[in-house]
Amino acid sequence: MASQDLVLCLDIGGDSIKAAEFSFPPENTPVLEKFAYVEFAANKAKNEAADAMVTALINMIKTENFQ
Repeated sequence: MASQDLVLCLDIGGDSIKAAEFSFPPENTPVLEKFAYVEFAANKAKNEAADAMVTALINMIKTENFQ
């Protein structure tokens, strides 16, 4: 991939994570390059839910090949 400016936006909710990666071509509007949505188990104890969220985020970034 050519070198370009990319921004990763995250929306981390109580039981899901949404991620969107945008590129910024010169003199153009932002372009949505990738989008992903994943749910995680939030009905666990507080520390287990946090671990589930972190695991879901790491897996999403690896699986979807976010830059």
